[in-house]
Amino acid sequence: VDDLATLSNLNEETLLRELQLRYNKDNIYSYVGDILVAVNPFKQLSIYKSAVQEIYRNLLSKEDGAPHIYAIADRAYHGMLRDKKNQCCVISGESGAGKTESAKYMIQHIIWLCHSGQAGQSIESRILQVNPLLEAFGNAATIMNDNSSRFGKYTELIFDTSGRVCGAKISDYLLEKSRVVRQQHGEQNFHIFYYIFASPLAKKYSLLKHADYPYFRTEQLFSTRKAAEMHEIVVTALRDVGFGEEEMSMLFDVLAAIVQFSHIVFKSPDDHDPAAIADDSVETCKRVGALLGVDNDCFKNALMSTTTITRGEAIVRPYTTSQAIDSRDATAKELYRRMFAWIISFVNSVLDPEGQASAASSQEPRIRLRGNFSNKPKCLMIGILDIFGFENFFLNSFEQLCINLANEQLQNFFNEHVFKSEMEEYRREGVDATDVAYADNQPILELFLGRPIGLFSLLDEESHFPRATDLSLVEKFQDHFKAKKMFFTPQGVDSYEFHIQHYAGTVHLPPDMVHILSDSSVSVIADSFQAAISSTGQIVPSRARWSSNVGKRKSQLTTNTTNKRALTVSAQFRNSLELLVATMGSRVPHFVRCIKPNTEKLPNAFADDFVLAQLNYTGMLETTRIRKEGYSVRLRFEEFMERFKIIAYSPDTTIEPGTFSCQRILDVAGITNFKIGRTKVFLKYYDADTLDVKVANFKAKAKQLQKVVRGYLQRLRVRAMRLQRDKTHRLAIALFDTIELSSASIQEHHKRLLELDIRRIEAEAAAKAKEEEERAKRSAAALKQQQQQQKQQQEEIAAEKARVAAKEREEATAQAAALQLQKLQLQQQQYQLQQQKQQYQLQQQKQHGIFYDFFHGILSRREAEVLLIDKPIGCFLLRVSATKFGYSLTYRVDTRCRHYLINQKSNKFNLVGSDVSMETLEELIRYYQQNDINEDGDRLTIPCGQAPRSRLQKDVDSNPTGTSDPVIGAAQLPNTLSQRFKAGHSTSTT
Repeated sequence: VDDLATLSNLNEETLLRELQLRYNKDNIYSYVGDILVAVNPFKQLSIYKSAVQEIYRNLLSKEDGAPHIYAIADRAYHGMLRDKKNQCCVISGESGAGKTESAKYMIQHIIWLCHSGQAGQSIESRILQVNPLLEAFGNAATIMNDNSSRFGKYTELIFDTSGRVCGAKISDYLLEKSRVVRQQHGEQNFHIFYYIFASPLAKKYSLLKHADYPYFRTEQLFSTRKAAEMHEIVVTALRDVGFGEEEMSMLFDVLAAIVQFSHIVFKSPDDHDPAAIADDSVETCKRVGALLGVDNDCFKNALMSTTTITRGEAIVRPYTTSQAIDSRDATAKELYRRMFAWIISFVNSVLDPEGQASAASSQEPRIRLRGNFSNKPKCLMIGILDIFGFENFFLNSFEQLCINLANEQLQNFFNEHVFKSEMEEYRREGVDATDVAYADNQPILELFLGRPIGLFSLLDEESHFPRATDLSLVEKFQDHFKAKKMFFTPQGVDSYEFHIQHYAGTVHLPPDMVHILSDSSVSVIADSFQAAISSTGQIVPSRARWSSNVGKRKSQLTTNTTNKRALTVSAQFRNSLELLVATMGSRVPHFVRCIKPNTEKLPNAFADDFVLAQLNYTGMLETTRIRKEGYSVRLRFEEFMERFKIIAYSPDTTIEPGTFSCQRILDVAGITNFKIGRTKVFLKYYDADTLDVKVANFKAKAKQLQKVVRGYLQRLRVRAMRLQRDKTHRLAIALFDTIELSSASIQEHHKRLLELDIRRIEAEAAAKAKEEEERAKRSAAALKQQQQQQKQQQEEIAAEKARVAAKEREEATAQAAALQLQKLQLQQQQYQLQQQKQQYQLQQQKQHGIFYDFFHGILSRREAEVLLIDKPIGCFLLRVSATKFGYSLTYRVDTRCRHYLINQKSNKFNLVGSDVSMETLEELIRYYQQNDINEDGDRLTIPCGQAPRSRLQKDVDSNPTGTSDPVIGAAQLPNTLSQRFKAGHSTSTT
């Protein structure tokens, strides 16, 4: 049978045999009332083609099609449109039961149903492109599943009120980041690492084989060829989603850095001594720092020590070797988690660029009053939850603790919706119904989430104690929970492990679980949680370059103990779980239970005991019984009347919702097995389908009636149009006859008028011809006179041009003479200026006719600096500026030269900006040899001396200007210095 709730003999054996019979026929889907059971076939089936999708389009009843994931998608989509309520689909089951594939098919069919055209196809294609991306970064091979999702995913599809898809959003929960640094036997790291090892990136980053790195086990699920192909698929998906080349390069840089993290080794003389980077790991540490874009020294210090700021005082505490290893691994794990969260944030910006998901989530429809919403939403949503299944490994970690808690919460949500809320509503509404016993897991949720005493609360508290250990945590658990049946510890003084009795079995947690304590003590973890992380552990959406921020934050790894404590991983997970359950609780849920048929992942293999265990701990027998005996459809009178009023009442009749009106509708519909409470009507799930079919049939008949009436009205309209057409035709014929009778007389009259017009036109034409002849004669005479005038004007213009040209030649000659005179005057002025500068030079001679050794004649700033380049500090010279009239003082300081202009007023000399004035330049120089020139303490020491007299005389003899001065000529000096400067050496003489 398609619906297991219709079985007459309902027990575990019957359920198991029916599922096995259907599985052997490749009927992997079955109903339990309105709940879908899906058994993983571990092979491809041809039940997802377009032709199959056509069957599951707006089904009136689930009996109209075989059980299928498409039927649940169709029910959720059209239920959203009909009731204007947000929906959610909860897909649960063990790891490897097929949850992710079921979620893919559900999203595919919902988007196909909404007929959104190009927009819908764009959203679907983007979501499909995101799938291989998230699987590469978030999936890994485990003992139970070769492609296990190591994070929880909640996908929200956003629709407008007409049902067109307009966006999507993905939320992730608890990425298993511990897998980055360690895996159990037979398991692997995340897929993306093996793709990189098989790609050209391995050569780019100088990577060895994956087995050569401690973060990876020797086993490999993928062949090298398959891994290389998957790498190309991931790169294509990154580009299609919208990642640029720079962003992809940053992603691969971080991945390569994480791989090489495992080759960073520490050393210390003793276990309790401060750790240091091993000699053979120094280069590896530099490569990792370069890939992350951080300072190498800051990076090493962050790995080997922590800085705590307490009351303004910085305390640096070095790590031991074991603590440094924890710091290294914690950094690698946090880098991967932040990278994955950033990918999710980027994908959401592409799928929901206008942020409609956040707006729609706050617009949950309120209670409908008398058939109307008090607040109709602008957007509607369908959420699909694909979260990790129950896990129990040989070695369970903190992630398994959280994963199993999430499954406990989902099982409780299922119980709440299917069992508890239904039974409570029976009692509240005064309806007699048979109680169904079920396993309530509320106590274990209180064990985990209780406040202030709960496993997570105690774990948070212990994580903040500086001297907390694994043993102290387990002892605290024992003190508070030893009376709980679902918590116990094995016998043995040295045993740190404890056991949790889950709904699906007992899980033991060894000491490795509480490595979260040591990880939390590493400052990089707290630092990572303090920035851009929400209370649920998700990254705040931002397009910031996170890779560049990693180095900046790592260089400032400090913790201010006076500030508010950052949320721990367990607190973030608890918050996200509460938010998820609250979101699903506000929506209409649809359940899909995935069953794993065997542990070997083989097709056509059905392990009875394994499947029966899943049926037992998921409560499928109790679910089947309550769906068979209970009333799963519960509608308020107002909702019931709005949906089904048309069955018994006229559409325009105003009926007050109540017991009588609802009873009449049920009687007219022939429904007998129902209950009516104080405010609600209780129906079997199949009776609700029956009522929907009757309403649909009424609407179909109404459409048929509308079609007939509209056809009749149109035929009447066409008949009237034909009568009007015939009448118009007769009137037109009579009109044409009248026109024909009067046309003859009209034509005769027109003929006479035409003859008169012809004679008039001929007379007018003769007169016009004569007039034209006279006009032509007058025009010829005027043209001849005009030509004569033009000739005379041209002669006058030529004469005027000749006069103007002669005048311009005279003016040009005068201007040339004036320019020549100005040039001669300028040369005379230059000569006079040269004579004045020479006089300035002569004024600086001593009494016996020799220049002061500090005076160098006409020099530019650059030439003076070249002379002083190799002189000691304070060495100076006095020069005549090459660009300004007057003297300049130049002296050498530490790495450069300084220049001061010298004013000469009232026969006294002083530096510009100084109040000290002297009678002569020699006195001014002597003063600043004994006193500071400025506030920097500059003081003149030794002069930059002149060349010997014999050399000066030689330079004079070779001077092309012929001057007899004992110094180099002013025109020759700059050229000489320029040649020395270009030759690459300096000189100390002029």
